[in-house]
Amino acid sequence: MGKLFEMYEGDNVGGIATLQIAHVTDFKSFNPVVFHPGKAWREIELYPDSGLMKSDVQHGDNGTSYSYAGSFKIHHQNKKIENILDKYIGPVSVMRVTDMNRYAQVIGSPLEPVTLSRSADTGSKPTDLNHNQFSFTVAQLNAALS
Repeated sequence: MGKLFEMYEGDNVGGIATLQIAHVTDFKSFNPVVFHPGKAWREIELYPDSGLMKSDVQHGDNGTSYSYAGSFKIHHQNKKIENILDKYIGPVSVMRVTDMNRYAQVIGSPLEPVTLSRSADTGSKPTDLNHNQFSFTVAQLNAALS
């Protein structure tokens, strides 16, 4: 009987390297991802070492389901960032998450969008981080696109 998988040798680094987002209306077609003219992934500049994503696969009465959730921070609250990202708040987004090992996954879809939320924190003392904290979650019938 053969091995189910081979052990990977080398670095195994935690965290999110890049995070990109698109509105569900930006897509001409999905799987493969094709954008309408003038639309594309928008990269989010993360605060270093602040991004993470978790995934779960469950089997229930309706079959297998996949859920993805995570969070990230953006340094320094400001109106420009809020105006750009607040249009993605709620269940209206698709995200492409690339981890520090260069494994990229597209989570959500136009029919099963990612829900994004935002909270802000000034900190209570000068050494605290002034930032926006974002959380995202999606439950979908199919695994993330690679």
